[in-house]
Amino acid sequence: MALAIILVSAQPQLGHENQSKVTPGSNITLVSGINFTDKTISVTLKHENQSRSTIGSNETHVSGNNSADNINHLYPTASDGREWYANWFTPTHTISSGDFDPYDSQFQARGNGYTHVNGDGTAYLSGSAPRMYVYDSAMQKKWKNVEITIYAKRVNDTHYSAQGITAGARSGTHNDVTYPDICEDNTGYPNSAYNGRVTFDGRADYVKEVLYHFADAVSNDRTLVSPRTTSAFQNLSTPINNSTGFHTFPYNTWIGYKFIVRNMGNDTAVKMETWMDLTDGANGGTWTKLNEYVDKGGWAATYFYHPNNPWPCPAVPKDYVITNVMPYVFVRADYVNEIDYKKFSIREINALP
Repeated sequence: MALAIILVSAQPQLGHENQSKVTPGSNITLVSGINFTDKTISVTLKHENQSRSTIGSNETHVSGNNSADNINHLYPTASDGREWYANWFTPTHTISSGDFDPYDSQFQARGNGYTHVNGDGTAYLSGSAPRMYVYDSAMQKKWKNVEITIYAKRVNDTHYSAQGITAGARSGTHNDVTYPDICEDNTGYPNSAYNGRVTFDGRADYVKEVLYHFADAVSNDRTLVSPRTTSAFQNLSTPINNSTGFHTFPYNTWIGYKFIVRNMGNDTAVKMETWMDLTDGANGGTWTKLNEYVDKGGWAATYFYHPNNPWPCPAVPKDYVITNVMPYVFVRADYVNEIDYKKFSIREINALP
């Protein structure tokens, strides 16, 4: 059965990632960031493209399977699965863009901005396009099916951004030095990524970077195949965003976020899930599902950074499903003076049948 609803169409340009170093405290130049167009449209969603669980309902997980930082797992760690936990109880220090954390060889600050570690288990991002990347620089260890967890607190934005809490998985290099090697970068696969977002304007949605800085597949693209956008903060009393009609991301409140990406159907499809905790991790967190989507083909690029240019990669379909093991997981922000983070972790979990 089909359900007619009103949705908000969003076409986000994910932004140019400048790999030049930015010195903390310097004047940060705003490079290309978010170009965003909001339109309200009436569409019909087919339930076959979503799982049968109710999104945004009271579906919760309150598991006793706690991790090293006392935050509940939604899914168990795979046998011999890789785990990574942010090491932010170190002496206070700042990591400039392009540098690795001196206390964690797998953590790199990137983008236009910097990461500051407070030494109390928290850190913050600042800049026009700051990024946190977690990967093995030797490329011996990679990520595939993952449960990414982080808590974020919105403190001070320089101006409106289509971002908020955004995590990326199955990511290619995303390095401007090697761009435009997008068809097959040093991973051996297209330079792509899945992004799960809980945005400042109140949306929970997904963006697939089919080709880095060239073409994105977005939510609510009018094809009836793309992911839908849901309201992340419908149970809060924050102001309503005029464009989305959703309650906005609160300031000075810890928001727990999980982005889950795992293969299914014998590695032919990818299921994404977004979960939120509003208890600041009390008893491991009470996790409510905000959104989910199964990418099984058909969700194709509809946002093009250079619309007059021909498709550059004949071997990469526009609806490319990112099923491969990849080196990088990242968290990103845009146009922030300060957004705080804590309890950042990545765990490998099992694929679905």
